[in-house]
Amino acid sequence: IGTLPDFLSRGGVDKFAEVHESMYREFGPVYGMSILGDDEIVVCDPVVFGSILRQEGKFPIGAAEGVSTFTDYYKENNLTMAMRGASNGPEWWEWRDSLNADMFAAWDTYMPAIAETC
Repeated sequence: IGTLPDFLSRGGVDKFAEVHESMYREFGPVYGMSILGDDEIVVCDPVVFGSILRQEGKFPIGAAEGVSTFTDYYKENNLTMAMRGASNGPEWWEWRDSLNADMFAAWDTYMPAIAETC
């Protein structure tokens, strides 16, 4: 059952933000959880998160790929643009590259403000 008892004792799904806030205070900006065999690493610091993404290379594998609820819906409804955002490889890069100007402009202004609150 992994860290499920700890997760529940901190508030569970009803207090999801509070759970992660308390985990951050206790364990710092990077910590792991294992709930019912589903292991995950939680990264609270956007600078650390950015360095992790940069190490994954040109076509990082994103979390959206693993959410079959979304990807199945996109496929069933022929939502090709949405599928680009939930994939990897050259098609993903073309889609993501079109967002870079807006995303990285925010990095210098918005993201440090997030980091300061953590």
